[in-house]
Amino acid sequence: MWNRATGLMRRVWPGPVRGRVVVGGAVVAGLAIGVVLLVAGRSDERPASAAVTVAPTLPMPTPTPGLTPVASPSSVVPDGPVKFAVCADIIGFRKLVPAEMQDVFTNKRFGDGVKPGPFYWAIYQSDYYWIREPHAISANVENFALSRGTTTGGEITNPGCGTPDDRQLKSYQALWIYDHRVVAMRADSGVLTVEVEARPGSREDVEFPDPAPPRSIPALKSNGAVFSGLRIVDMAGRLLLSRQASTGTWEFDDAGALVWGTAGSFGASKVSLRVAADLEFFCGQAHRKPAALTFTSAVGPPMTVNASGCTTDWDVAAAVHLEPGDWTIAADGDAYYTVLPKAGPRP
Repeated sequence: MWNRATGLMRRVWPGPVRGRVVVGGAVVAGLAIGVVLLVAGRSDERPASAAVTVAPTLPMPTPTPGLTPVASPSSVVPDGPVKFAVCADIIGFRKLVPAEMQDVFTNKRFGDGVKPGPFYWAIYQSDYYWIREPHAISANVENFALSRGTTTGGEITNPGCGTPDDRQLKSYQALWIYDHRVVAMRADSGVLTVEVEARPGSREDVEFPDPAPPRSIPALKSNGAVFSGLRIVDMAGRLLLSRQASTGTWEFDDAGALVWGTAGSFGASKVSLRVAADLEFFCGQAHRKPAALTFTSAVGPPMTVNASGCTTDWDVAAAVHLEPGDWTIAADGDAYYTVLPKAGPRP
């Protein structure tokens, strides 16, 4: 399976809050909202050196309202510091610009043959790739294809990360990280908190835990998730990413601005915004009928907004302005949206 995946990847390379929502040209004032995100941010440069396995102590994280993933205790990794292996460290890394990514963006796996769908555009913009199941082809191909770049510093691999065949027999997860480096990891009830520091112009690939426990069913199918949730924080403890499979993902840049995410009918999601945001909801890869979006804040009654239907990936179903605060969003029916900052880049 790993060899098949490798071959395929090589081929594709507080206080009262006021908000407003614009849907089909109408403005709704006093709206309370929240969005779910998937992932991006950009980010002292250390010399390229031999990869290492480390386990510095990371203090127990202080829960952030509405952002800490809920998970049951891990049966694989006990609570406390988690060792990780740095498998590749690239200094002088530059992500390819959109014009250099056309061979990927015109692949209909990722878009309409001309440009990507909003979901894949968001992945391309991301600086964090959490790979929950490295043994599966579909778990890796999007990340691999959408994270291409160039380097002037070279790549350093760590023999301790093992060969592809070795990895088939182990349970582990991976994190590809851009413009940052990992400082420490800590497990807490099945959620992994990763502390990072900014390091512009770099890419680091890490695997965890190290050493990895054996798989109970080698090379056949996945075990239970090693970690069921992921939080990435900076050196000051500010949240940069909150992700869990059941309710989506939020990502922030180093300044605290929301980068991108997803919102849909998989359940209400919560987020605490540190800065105001103008967001656009796109229907994603499939055409959607109109749907009701229910927004709730810590102050005031809930409100429902009718998002318009979409006929193409880049149709805007709703445009929203959010002030800092705690927000929740829920969508009815079969509705799923990619959420991007209005002022953010577009293909």
